[in-house]
Amino acid sequence: MNDYDHKLFPTSNWVILPSVYLQLEKDSLTRYPQEACGILLGEATAASAVIDDYVPLNNTSSQPEQHFSLEPREWVKYCYHPRLLGLFHSHPTAPPYPSQTDLLQLPLFADLLKLYVIGSCEGKRPGANARPDFTMQGYYIIRDQRGLFALSKAELVQV
Repeated sequence: MNDYDHKLFPTSNWVILPSVYLQLEKDSLTRYPQEACGILLGEATAASAVIDDYVPLNNTSSQPEQHFSLEPREWVKYCYHPRLLGLFHSHPTAPPYPSQTDLLQLPLFADLLKLYVIGSCEGKRPGANARPDFTMQGYYIIRDQRGLFALSKAELVQV
């Protein structure tokens, strides 16, 4: 991170409340096989950050099984929210790593966010009533020396 980004982002791990983790999991599995998406709210200081709320948003993509697109009116309602920390979306059939599309869309909202979280429903549990597993990975949104946005893994800790 450059000096500018270092001042904006907590240096310690991000904390996600277990209730929020369960909301992300439920939203992802409920919308499966489509991508879930929404915003993460909470409090951030230079020393710590706590994600304490999740607001699901409608996915208006024409291909919701492969992409997400935030419903514009819903996004505008929250894009300058004082507690906005990050954006969440799920990958129904892929691991929780940024896709090429994720990286191409990042400049559209990166200035407004501190964290980008991807959930994955790709794994299957054994058994007759198998349902997808849910895993999640967080990423800091950083700006490189050239002013371009990138993602760097961030640890999300449940307490």
